[in-house]
Amino acid sequence: MLKQYKRELNRLTSSLIKKHSSEYKFSIDPSEKNTAQQFERIYELNSKIQEKHENLRITSEILNQSCLNNFRYDRYNNLIKKSIDKALEKTARFIFFEIFQNLLPINQARGDYFLDQADFENAFSSFKNILRIDPNNKHVHSRLSSLKRQLSKECNNRRKPDIAPISAEITKLSQTYRFCHLLTVKNKNIRFPTHLLYSKKTGEILISDPKCNLIHKFKINGHYCGNISHDFKEPSGMFEDSNNNIWICDWGNSILKIINPEGKLLEKLPVTNIVPKGSDILHPRFGTFFKNNLFLLLTDKGNLKRSLISFDGNNTKYYSINSAELLNDLKATEKDLFVSCVISGRIYSYDSTSDQFKQLPINETPMMYSFAHVDGNLILITYNGKSILKFNLNGNLIFAKMDLNDLIPECSQLHMVISSKIDNKNYLFASDSNKNWYVLSA
Repeated sequence: MLKQYKRELNRLTSSLIKKHSSEYKFSIDPSEKNTAQQFERIYELNSKIQEKHENLRITSEILNQSCLNNFRYDRYNNLIKKSIDKALEKTARFIFFEIFQNLLPINQARGDYFLDQADFENAFSSFKNILRIDPNNKHVHSRLSSLKRQLSKECNNRRKPDIAPISAEITKLSQTYRFCHLLTVKNKNIRFPTHLLYSKKTGEILISDPKCNLIHKFKINGHYCGNISHDFKEPSGMFEDSNNNIWICDWGNSILKIINPEGKLLEKLPVTNIVPKGSDILHPRFGTFFKNNLFLLLTDKGNLKRSLISFDGNNTKYYSINSAELLNDLKATEKDLFVSCVISGRIYSYDSTSDQFKQLPINETPMMYSFAHVDGNLILITYNGKSILKFNLNGNLIFAKMDLNDLIPECSQLHMVISSKIDNKNYLFASDSNKNWYVLSA
């Protein structure tokens, strides 16, 4: 049934392209009945694929719950789950990417046509549908830059309508959808780069390496600055406190180690001093400070059981999130705290009023390795690290790049990602599982 829907979608989009496109130049009446009906049919079929995607997601969730609650059938359920998750990835790829890829020539032609007619609302709408799958599309950004220059020249002409809202929309489009690869750093000293931290004090990138049991230091231009070694055993996540001291989750030793920005060891805080006596979930994977409390994501030695806790210096609180969730990333901003689940792809946000975590209304994207928060939006590394999706906090998809090679040459998979604002510009720093890390603008 799914193949039938996709064949029909491809037929309709091909028909529209053949009918209305000639080297991306055409004249179209947007009210043309046949065209409107074809577009309506395309989105109708796409909604059916979304329904299939949701059914697959629910099945995957049931299998996940079964695996965690009944280890006897774990092997058999995992075999089925791999097939289900593969189908999930295919349907998501179509929902997020392929339908808009098929319509790209039409949206480009429509955008150009409406822009020439000074119908900015429809022009920007068509361009958005291009940028949501190709955020660096040269044609669209060239047209927007050209329009902005033209408007700047006419801004003193009183006979022209108010151009401030139009200029503001152009700026918003350019900033929201720009996503550029700036630098790939390859270094023989790294064996397995995992978690990253940008030190605000030194301007260095710190990368934990559990195979070397070291923390590597780099400048953002890729220059290697040496390493930090304090008897780590599989170091994991890192985070800063208000004094710019760096807290390192020494996962294998079940200790939080606190160092100053220069790398000197200041203090050790055993997790056993925080959690109740007798707990076997003692290994810190991630941590952060939020509202003067220490939040930690802990695992057991086998990395299967996980707990999310907060500690105010005296008391420890455990947060209840779906028992089937394998929580895998924890990030904080000045206003928000987020935690994600690797298998379901859900993201939860901390609600200070109820002192609980609530699920964000974002499409669930299975096998989500990491995420970053950038100016009120979330950038997700998902589908086994092969895709990058950007959502706002209301759950609206901004863009989806399903093939990393389109953005980052020679990169097929990302592992972890963080964001930082440096000199008023947003940057992403990401690691893969192949000894490399990357600098991106977001």
